[in-house]
Amino acid sequence: MIAEILIFLVTTLLFYILFVYKKTHYFFEKKGLKYLPGIPMFGNMYHSTVGTKHYLEDLDVVYRAFPDEKYVGLIEGTSPIVLIRDPELIKTITVKDFDHFVNHKQFFDKDIDPLFGGSILMMKGQYIYLWVQIYICMYVLNDKQAEVTIDWSHNSKNR
Repeated sequence: MIAEILIFLVTTLLFYILFVYKKTHYFFEKKGLKYLPGIPMFGNMYHSTVGTKHYLEDLDVVYRAFPDEKYVGLIEGTSPIVLIRDPELIKTITVKDFDHFVNHKQFFDKDIDPLFGGSILMMKGQYIYLWVQIYICMYVLNDKQAEVTIDWSHNSKNR
């Protein structure tokens, strides 16, 4: 009886691991992203998880695997992540389309490290929209200030 339960649990666990592994790979294949297949339950971060390499070295392997791609797939544990390689695309995302990329992966907790945890890069949900509204207001005010300054300097020359 115990052996049957143990076999059932091991079999269920193996099927779950394979399901998650294939689900992650299917995510990249469906999106048409190139990726390096990782080790089940570790993804591409096996060496950094077991401590034989630094996290950035595992990232570097995936980054350099596809030198002509603008973005590639990275598997961190069981999570699919898009690794952006193109500097112009990074600039577009971080400057122009920042409000469309919310709820980033949190590296620092706001309660433990208020400086980095409370930065705009770590904001989640409604806070990011509040920041975007403040940014828009600041942009509009600066634009209006520039118009007033130009108008004033133009009028002072005509006097």
